[in-house]
Amino acid sequence: MLPFSHYMGECLRLLEDSPMILDRRLTALVILQRIAEETSTSFGFNDESTAQNLSEDHTQVIIKSFERRMEKWKTFHSPHIIDVSLTISYFHLLITFYEFVMDGGHHDVELLKYKCRAPPIPEDDESVPLKPLSIT
Repeated sequence: MLPFSHYMGECLRLLEDSPMILDRRLTALVILQRIAEETSTSFGFNDESTAQNLSEDHTQVIIKSFERRMEKWKTFHSPHIIDVSLTISYFHLLITFYEFVMDGGHHDVELLKYKCRAPPIPEDDESVPLKPLSIT
């Protein structure tokens, strides 16, 4: 994980003011990723011995902060900026976070590590030729 820096914040501000829609979408995605990383660090997702007590004040502050930041992200970006991929990212982050909350504050580090990755392609499986995708 690359820690967010002042320089990265300056770059984001420049991209937010860009007339190109793709620059503003990239900015929205980076901000969403920053919310995810900061929240996961606050909950200690990188330490498997950490379990959160959801009734503690500190944990409640993290939950409220996450919800407030996600709502601010959604209302800050205009509807023409938020495309399908950003919508999927937004809801994926919400689902992942609330899954953790619904599980009572316990998490499996190995499961979280591989949650967003595609399954590996078998190296010796050459019998299935790749075909282009088609709608028909």
